[in-house]
Amino acid sequence: MDSHRGWFGPSSTIWRRQKMKVSELVEIVDGIAPFALAMDFDNPGLILGDREGEVTSVLVALDATLSVVEEARRLGAEVIVSHHPLLFSPTKHILEQEGDGAILRRLIEGGISLIAAHTNFDVAPRGLCWELACRMGLRDPQVLMEDGYGLVGDIPPMTLSALAQHTKERLDATCVKYAGEPEGIIRRLAVACGSGRTAFPSALAAGAQAVITGEASYDSALTFGRMGLSILEAGHFDTEKWFMDSMASRLQNELGRLQYNVRIHISKVSKDVYSGAV
Repeated sequence: MDSHRGWFGPSSTIWRRQKMKVSELVEIVDGIAPFALAMDFDNPGLILGDREGEVTSVLVALDATLSVVEEARRLGAEVIVSHHPLLFSPTKHILEQEGDGAILRRLIEGGISLIAAHTNFDVAPRGLCWELACRMGLRDPQVLMEDGYGLVGDIPPMTLSALAQHTKERLDATCVKYAGEPEGIIRRLAVACGSGRTAFPSALAAGAQAVITGEASYDSALTFGRMGLSILEAGHFDTEKWFMDSMASRLQNELGRLQYNVRIHISKVSKDVYSGAV
């Protein structure tokens, strides 16, 4: 699915109009990626908005940035469904000049609700870790951790340097860094979207020779490298950008099944926070 193709509309000839509330959209997102699966630190679900508000248009983005909020306003979207949530920690004041204050103010001014599906979407069936496993061609992928995070499976044998190039191509990544012996042969591979270092011990225990993640600390790459686990960093954005296409497609399928006439837009301005490198 092309992330720049615009909006999805009804394709069924038996489509009938039915008004949808924000609370009903929250239930659909919960059905796709149950909020109960989220990790303890997370803040998924309806973060801001009106549960009784009507929904005719939804914008799906990786992050609820100022540019994404303005995009939603231009499109007439009453709801943004993002991967990364706002308000991770308790907030005592909302100021234009501090933190997420400007974004929250624009959402409120525009009457836009915000729903997030974060670590619950990472671990859900057909979620982001599953998407990575499929794109990397893992055979018979198995869940890495008890909370559902990360997958591991076999791949055709290749060197670590060849795997890095293959990863760059398969994920359409800006760049892929790797720590490990370039000519080392990788037969068993783990994947963990976003910041995946918590999955490294489980990857090692599952017999993986390498793990692909969005970002890892220098210390963790050094420590697990000594134990025989090569680390490939493909970028936080480039391991999670698939959220937009996947969530949009699954929302549209559910809305069609329930016969709601709601437009689903994929953000054209949601992009990597890193704008360049020298």
